[in-house]
Amino acid sequence: MLIKKVLTGLLIGSFLITSLAFAGQTPLTSKNASTKISTQSQQNDVSYKIQDGYVYVFWEQKPTAGYQIKIVNATLNNNTLYVYFCKQSPKPSNMVAQVITYPKDKFKLPTSNKPIKEVKLIDVTTLEQTYQEFVKVSQNYEKTLNEVKMILNKLRTEKDYEKLNDKILFINEKITPIQTKMEQLIQKMKADKNYAVYKSKVEQIARDLKTKTNDVANQLSKILQSLQKQTKQKGEEIENLLN
Repeated sequence: MLIKKVLTGLLIGSFLITSLAFAGQTPLTSKNASTKISTQSQQNDVSYKIQDGYVYVFWEQKPTAGYQIKIVNATLNNNTLYVYFCKQSPKPSNMVAQVITYPKDKFKLPTSNKPIKEVKLIDVTTLEQTYQEFVKVSQNYEKTLNEVKMILNKLRTEKDYEKLNDKILFINEKITPIQTKMEQLIQKMKADKNYAVYKSKVEQIARDLKTKTNDVANQLSKILQSLQKQTKQKGEEIENLLN
């Protein structure tokens, strides 16, 4: 039955978005965030400076506004500070101020008693773009789940089970492509060696969506049970008439 198929799909979708494997470095927290270190270095077109408990990154001079650099995370491992950053340039269609700019950002250092002996700048712009796409798809999925809940609430109130298959087909057509897209984006992010940087963010989104998906699946299950009960009652009425 179609409703059983969609219910299974919802539960599987809930499992897929939470069955994520992560690997990589774990950020270290420290007790000495205010340690004053003043270091400057440059890698390609991005330079950094560590001072007063913060790491700063600077993108080289730009001819207009609209350029941005953002530190996604900073982790400390074996006296090496890994600074993960992403860059964004204005699109050709964007209207931007015709002024020289110097994009920069800062991030609080992970506190540690260990001295920082080396700094590695890691560009995760592509990964950040995939993550932002994942966020948008996740928001669309949540919006769709809310729409589905409204449909199911109305269906349960009206008890118009004759239209049930059409409603469930509509739900299936909306949810399945979004679940598929989310899984594709997760696999794409997992393929990136720096995926661990996004671990906590993706896990939180997955947990939230799992709760909401289970809620819709339970609601759908209750409607299925009510439908089966109603069908059984009708069958018994027909059988009594025939006897």
